[in-house]
Amino acid sequence: FDLDNTLWTPELYTLRSLQRKGGIPVAGTDVCLFPGAKAMLTKLAKLKASDNSEWAGTKFAVASRTSSVDWA
Repeated sequence: FDLDNTLWTPELYTLRSLQRKGGIPVAGTDVCLFPGAKAMLTKLAKLKASDNSEWAGTKFAVASRTSSVDWA
């Protein structure tokens, strides 16, 4: 599924104008995680396999493709 406007905003295609002007999007300024997504990702990252949680040891990955590799 598409992560634009699911985990972060804005949709990344809207930043193409910034790229055309020679700019590079800045995380936290031009692209921001939604608060709930940030909280959950942070919580998952801090869990250890030995923690007493149904999510302990969870592994996840994100894959993407783009022709704008230099700033994606």
